[in-house]
Amino acid sequence: MTSGLSERVTGAPARSTTPASAPEEQRRCLVCAGSRARLLFAGSEERFGLGGSFPVVACERCGFAWTALALEFDLNAWYERAYWQDGEAPSPAPGRGGARWPRALRDLWRAANGSARPSRWARNGLVLDVGCGPGYDTREMQEMGARAIGIDNSGAGLRQAAGARLPLVRAAPPAYPFAAGRFDTVVMSQVLEHLPSPAQALAGAHRVLRSGGRLLVLVPNRASAQRSIFGQSWSGWHLPYHLWHFDEAALITLVRRAGFRVRRARTYSPGEWFLLSTGLRWPKVRRLGATRSRSRALRLLAAPALRLVDALGRGDCLLVEAEKP
Repeated sequence: MTSGLSERVTGAPARSTTPASAPEEQRRCLVCAGSRARLLFAGSEERFGLGGSFPVVACERCGFAWTALALEFDLNAWYERAYWQDGEAPSPAPGRGGARWPRALRDLWRAANGSARPSRWARNGLVLDVGCGPGYDTREMQEMGARAIGIDNSGAGLRQAAGARLPLVRAAPPAYPFAAGRFDTVVMSQVLEHLPSPAQALAGAHRVLRSGGRLLVLVPNRASAQRSIFGQSWSGWHLPYHLWHFDEAALITLVRRAGFRVRRARTYSPGEWFLLSTGLRWPKVRRLGATRSRSRALRLLAAPALRLVDALGRGDCLLVEAEKP
């Protein structure tokens, strides 16, 4: 089976927008440019119950995996249909509601939970939050002391952020509408796997960063222990929205090609990700974490094992921190 798939993807959404066709990169391996791929499995969209059938393939040369969508598949319509329609309330403006927990207690909980929120590392300077969606992380980075600007091309996501009074820009990477060398930090949290052209997005981030500026990239880790355990029910696949399925070697290769110097890589396993994979694998178990109190209790029970997995580098979320020379 080759990466230039001709099969039709089923389960098309009810309404259509301008098609977001599969890019040239999806016809060849993003990492090694290999032209042959083998089928790993065909999965469906399970989080929102939209169904469909989406082939995930792996390069026969280097093993990198991606979602091989048909060229005519309209991914934009899937985003507008369901992706940000999760019922969450818009973020309050900084200083107008804030977090319910004191900051120290919130940080302690997130450390125990394995949370991978960019506000943990981006707390000062001018920060560009790429793929900000409703602006939750943009707001938190501002609360921690950064001057954060969010950028996203999702009308639905930005509409949710409308009440947060945040500096948000509607644009799609790599077309960052900013001057070269403007930012101290660029954050790409759970976004690179969504983008049609990750290499171009990273090159654009390099352009807008100052010399010595930081890049923070967070993606689901295909080499995680949970992916091995849950298989096709692993929440990190998130088909068809996740186009690329990174491990540490693949992500570091792309970051270095964009001109960055990698400073560190490590993994985290958010408790909510673990519960999501558990619920996808065993739907009847999903009810156990249906309330916030039950969810937190279950995450605390799982925390010791998840923190051990993180220490071994097999966590569910991969963080790569790099620097522009």
